[in-house]
Amino acid sequence: MKENCIIKSGSYGITLLLNPSSPIEDTLREICHKFANQRKFFGNVHMVLTVTGRQLSDEEFEAVVQSIEYNSDVKIDLIYDKNHVRDERARGMRDLFFYESLRQSCKIVLGPVKDGQKVTSDASLLVLGDTEEGSELMAAGNIIVTGLLAGDAAAGCPDHEDCFIYAGSLQAESLRISGHKADLPPQKSGLFDRFRKKEAQVLLHHAGHFLLTNVYDELLSDLFTVKEEK
Repeated sequence: MKENCIIKSGSYGITLLLNPSSPIEDTLREICHKFANQRKFFGNVHMVLTVTGRQLSDEEFEAVVQSIEYNSDVKIDLIYDKNHVRDERARGMRDLFFYESLRQSCKIVLGPVKDGQKVTSDASLLVLGDTEEGSELMAAGNIIVTGLLAGDAAAGCPDHEDCFIYAGSLQAESLRISGHKADLPPQKSGLFDRFRKKEAQVLLHHAGHFLLTNVYDELLSDLFTVKEEK
């Protein structure tokens, strides 16, 4: 491979094929150059980024994302690194989103999911963007919404209690996990609330109770961190 980086377009975003023998500094420099030259081609879009060719540390992933976003109008919502999905709207979070094969076990939908639309999945469901009031999501596995979740969502259907619902911003009308309905606290509607930064939240049903928390909760790490086989 002669180039430090090759950009390929895919169904849900872009793939970077990185030269494993190139210094990371040269690779980042070429990423900056290519995205700056193709700014108009990519436009102002949200994308999934797939990285292949070499292993990257968390710091190197961060540098790759910054190289893309600072030199184009592209916003990276998710990074897919082999079997590992990282949500860039909650950087530093635990390894919540792990799948043996993303395309086989997770249905991906490009948002927004509009009022009156119903999206279902026999596995997990990933929405890249927002869901509007009056929309409905239903999945046998987990539900992940990178933006605003404002409609109905039912995960773990019909009887998988070890599932969760994640949203970049949560204003849902109705949430269910394995048939259990969650009674959420009322949303704040103060004068300045709409200017406050929304925190990503995770809803799960654990030990017979619902837990609504942020992505840094130690309980989530205990429940969802993938154990390596010895």
